[in-house]
Amino acid sequence: MVPVKLLKILVSCMLLVLVILFLDIPKFVGVILSVNLFVFPLLFALVFVNIFLYILSYWILLDRRVSLIKNIFDYLVVWSFGLFLPGKIGELAIIPILKKKYAVSYKDAVFAVVLPKGVILAIFLLIFALFIYAAQVLIFVFISILLVVFLLAFLRGKIRNFVSVFVPQKYLEVFNFKKLFSFNFILVIFLGVLRFLSLIVFTHLTLLSFGASPSIAWVSFAIAISQITTFLPISLNGLGLREVTFIGIMQLHGVSAEVATGAIILSFVANYGLALISILAWNLTKD
Repeated sequence: MVPVKLLKILVSCMLLVLVILFLDIPKFVGVILSVNLFVFPLLFALVFVNIFLYILSYWILLDRRVSLIKNIFDYLVVWSFGLFLPGKIGELAIIPILKKKYAVSYKDAVFAVVLPKGVILAIFLLIFALFIYAAQVLIFVFISILLVVFLLAFLRGKIRNFVSVFVPQKYLEVFNFKKLFSFNFILVIFLGVLRFLSLIVFTHLTLLSFGASPSIAWVSFAIAISQITTFLPISLNGLGLREVTFIGIMQLHGVSAEVATGAIILSFVANYGLALISILAWNLTKD
């Protein structure tokens, strides 16, 4: 029987090969060679801003009990190694670091690290919904959600007692109702929106580097859908599936496959470039 991980790797490889087969190679080479090298510092800066906003999110959820400056370096290292490892092993490695280095309880660390990821996923799903449902329906849903949230916030003690009948206590301890309906959580939602905006600017900049200028709405939609596909358990961390989805949506808006692929390569260079710099800095300072 073929291991599931191997099947995911095969699916990712097949999708990436499919992308290459549909490219006009001479045109693609010309697109890559046309990139302005001065764009790279901006891309590196935007990747760092996105990471910093995430660090700020879990730092706030931890009630600022840990050093923000030290956590920037700690998370950059685990994020960097995470890019070269299958799954989210590297990123989630910040949880034991928070526990061991800063004496944060395991449940608090899990809550703080995972919740901002849930927030950004919710934003992706909301953007997706904007393109699928009528505006009137969305407004109704949004108002309904707000009413439910305020109701839960008002009744959180009673709801916790009711839920505890069905959900084991150890899971309820991680799902901290008090923190979930707090001003800190509102800040985390705001930071999640800023993270999404930084992704829009980053992606639009990569496309502008090759002369393409799609609408912000389509860029937002492409980001949301391509990121949602990474949660589908059919490829390795969404590799291949994310790229095919992004290229397909961009082509619907008149951006060529060569330009869209070039934007993806710029994204890889910016992310992995920052990761390599972080790992090098860690090696130079760990002694």
